Amino acid sequence: MVNHSQSNNMVVVVMSQLLKFASASSQQPPKADTQNPWHVLVVDDDESIHEVSRLILSDFQFEQRPVVLTHAYSAAQAKTLLCQANEFAVLLLDVVMESEHSGLDLVTYIRNELNNHFVRIVLRTGQPGQAPEVSVMADYDINDYRNKSDLTAEKMQACLTAALRSYKDIKTIHQLALSRELLSQKIKKRNQELSRMNQQLESEITQRCEVQKELSYTNEKLSSIINNSGALISLKTPDGRYDMVNEGFTRHLQLNCDDVVGRTDQELFSQDIALAIAYSDSEVLRQRSSMQFEEVLPTKQGEHFHLCVKFPLLDDNREVYRICSISTDITERLEAQNELIRLAQYDVLTNLPNRSLFIDRLEQVISRAHWQDKHVAVLFIDLDRFKQINDTLGHPVGDKLLIEVAKRLKKCTRQGDTVSRMGGDEFAVLLTHLSHEVDIVRVTEKIMAAVSDRYLIDGRELIITPSIGISRCPNDGNDAQTLMKKSDVAMYKAKKAGRNNFRFYLKEDDLKANEQLNLELDIRNMVLHMDEQLFLQYQPKVNLHSGKIAGFEALLRWQHPRRGLVGPVVFVPILEETGLIVEVSEWILQQACQFATQLNGCGGEMRVAVNLSSRQFRQDNLIEMVTETLEKTACQPNWLELELTEGALVDDFEHTCDLLNQLNQMGISLALDDFGTGYSSLNYLKRLPFTTLKIDKSFIDNAPTIAQEKAIVTTITQLAQNLDMTVVAEGVETLSQLELMQQLCNQHSAIHIQGYLFSRPLGQDSALLASRNNAGQLAPTITSG
Repeated sequence: MVNHSQSNNMVVVVMSQLLKFASASSQQPPKADTQNPWHVLVVDDDESIHEVSRLILSDFQFEQRPVVLTHAYSAAQAKTLLCQANEFAVLLLDVVMESEHSGLDLVTYIRNELNNHFVRIVLRTGQPGQAPEVSVMADYDINDYRNKSDLTAEKMQACLTAALRSYKDIKTIHQLALSRELLSQKIKKRNQELSRMNQQLESEITQRCEVQKELSYTNEKLSSIINNSGALISLKTPDGRYDMVNEGFTRHLQLNCDDVVGRTDQELFSQDIALAIAYSDSEVLRQRSSMQFEEVLPTKQGEHFHLCVKFPLLDDNREVYRICSISTDITERLEAQNELIRLAQYDVLTNLPNRSLFIDRLEQVISRAHWQDKHVAVLFIDLDRFKQINDTLGHPVGDKLLIEVAKRLKKCTRQGDTVSRMGGDEFAVLLTHLSHEVDIVRVTEKIMAAVSDRYLIDGRELIITPSIGISRCPNDGNDAQTLMKKSDVAMYKAKKAGRNNFRFYLKEDDLKANEQLNLELDIRNMVLHMDEQLFLQYQPKVNLHSGKIAGFEALLRWQHPRRGLVGPVVFVPILEETGLIVEVSEWILQQACQFATQLNGCGGEMRVAVNLSSRQFRQDNLIEMVTETLEKTACQPNWLELELTEGALVDDFEHTCDLLNQLNQMGISLALDDFGTGYSSLNYLKRLPFTTLKIDKSFIDNAPTIAQEKAIVTTITQLAQNLDMTVVAEGVETLSQLELMQQLCNQHSAIHIQGYLFSRPLGQDSALLASRNNAGQLAPTITSG
């Protein structure tokens, strides 16, 4: 016989086993019912979000149970669905629908009015980098928050898996807690009956053992779930003593279970951490509802941020007898979010504010300037000829130079001013709290002096100068976009004025900017009608030794239907900048090859030279394009000469060398154009198969009168002679220039000249005629001097 006291003792044992999880053994749960789906409510006013959700989750299963989606297109519609009988496990919720806070209001309705603390709520926002702060998420009891742009199929399924697992865990904990309470009551009732009915004792003891066995199984199942969870789970008594912690809690915080149970947070953690935890516990006890907090806990890697969900466990008298806490480490998520915000607002190379952040600060300054009665200035800065440094010395050197420029700009400004990198070699400076316009000039001159000073990059001394455009508020505009546009216009005015200076925006500058825009539009239209508007002229190259024409250089001309004849100095830079030069260069090559075929139709050997742009030289299909053009025009490779500048040779020297060798092996001659004007390297002449050096017109102009210029021309000629290369002197326009080149011809016979002294560029028919009269008509003009 079992007396009443023994029955009570057994109840105590059973209850203590319910709270003991650390020592419970793991047991494989029964296989899930695949016919029992998970119900997910998608609330969003964007139909595309619903479509994407259907697509991504169409075949998704969690624990062999499929997901069934219910769709609501407003918070009001969602309220209607949630008021009805439902089994929603997860709510995928948009923030902004009928109103800016309709999503958050729906969360309040679910938690406070419906008193539903089981459904897992995942906040989805369509505004990257501007999701609600963690404190706001805690106030509204939201379980997770994600950016819509981040939710790829893999990430959305991972997010839903975590939410369903959390829902299942909480439901299981709740159901098992209820089950435990019911089982305890059942044991109590059975013990009472046993005291009155001894005749049924044997059968009752059997039933009680079965109940205990079921309770033990339930305890093991609950222990397995809790200890295998990645979250930190704990139970505490209302007075703050730990009653149970799972293995994740002890492992993550490097504690021993025996040292935790029975102790308080003040005994385990530092005072600051303990006080914060005590506050959140007290709030749960005060409000008697599920709440979410952000807590800092001491992990193996130091103090980490945790998103902590806490809820009270109530007894039959609706009194709190335990506080359950489930915490997830969100440190990496917060760090990633902060890094995304930084990348969205700051330039990666210089760590300066980018265009977006600059405009935001400018708008704020403008709004304050109106009532502070202060001036605001925007300085738009472009580095002169930076592209030449980048192309010649390479991007790593260019990047280091940009970093140094950024440092100097910051040193020139005051606290409250903003220095930003707009992109490429463009910077902007925002000057605030200016009392007089003379302050703008003073700071600008300081910036020009600092930026123009010498730089030492990788042991190489470099000089770069700025062109600066200035707009003012309120003089030139009262909004950010207008000030940015007008400072840009003023900067281009500084460029045209010779660079290395600054200009203020003036009203008449808009007319010039519009003209530049119209020119670019005309150029784009010209590319669509090249056969009607473009044509080539051919300038003869004369062999000084024989006095005969040795070949021609193809020169591009544009006959605009309204503007008339437009010089290449006007439109070629725009073609280069927009990349349209590649398409135009292919057209030039085809026309020049057709001319070369006509020129040498009777067995001649004259070459036609074509300039190859840097952009075209970097095209992957250059060899195929040249080969196809030669075949299409029946032009022999030895009738064609390709001219390249040094800037086209810098990037990937080994690839450049291989490419030029292929062209040379085809029989095409190669000329190095404008030799001496860039960062000339004898390595080009040593390793690359050039046959011709072209001396730039800038050296030829003053060579007869300036000793240094003459020395350069003489040196280049001697260098070409030693390397068995032909020299072409560009821009020979005076007899004194011709006499100098004739003197050099006595030392090196392979000297050609081209320039107005002999002939201006000719049309195709005139060039063909000149080549046919080449036998003796034109030679005396040169040989006689």
